Amino acid sequence: MHVDVLGPPRVRVGGAPVRFRSRKAEALTYDLAVERGRHSRARLAALLWDDVAGGANLRVILNDVRKHLGPHVIVDAATQRVGLTDVHCDVDALDGPATDAPNGRLGPQLRADPSLLEGFDVADAPAFEAWRDEADAHVRERLARLRAQALDAALDADDLPTALDLADATCRAAPWDVLALARLVRLALRVGANERAAHRLDGTETAVAEVGGDEALAQVAALRPTS
Repeated sequence: MHVDVLGPPRVRVGGAPVRFRSRKAEALTYDLAVERGRHSRARLAALLWDDVAGGANLRVILNDVRKHLGPHVIVDAATQRVGLTDVHCDVDALDGPATDAPNGRLGPQLRADPSLLEGFDVADAPAFEAWRDEADAHVRERLARLRAQALDAALDADDLPTALDLADATCRAAPWDVLALARLVRLALRVGANERAAHRLDGTETAVAEVGGDEALAQVAALRPTS
């Protein structure tokens, strides 16, 4: 079973996409895949409902999840805890080393700066929305750390095209970071990609001004390639 949560989410079992009948069943699957381990029914009910009927509703949702995921769903009758087994979630790769990340399975994520569960929400489950936003913040921190490590590795290997891609992604993720912008410009000049650097600078001025004010904006203006 594979669960992708970086960017637009999807669930596959045996290579086939899963179509849940309920959006909350899908949300429950994503929560269990990201959080791993086993979780109390009380926590899961509170995540998706804010009324006393949450426990009963959870039983219905769990039946839907078990119907689609089969043996990948574990419900411990003794402890009343729920979890997934034999599941591969793309976010787990963020816990691994970054040395070969740019050219491995994390390459697209490091270059694209994806959001967690992009485009997926559950309007009547504010607790789930809050969980998703908090989890997204943690994912972005982990991506930033891996991207920085991978960028250093690419520079050590004198792999300038990969380093430029990662530096560009860093600036997209943190457009107010003047030091990251300066590194991008230096790399772009080394590989003759002045237009790429200028394009990125064009898209960061508002964020830089909001965070650093006029002084930071002047620093960015000084970075702009002259040709």
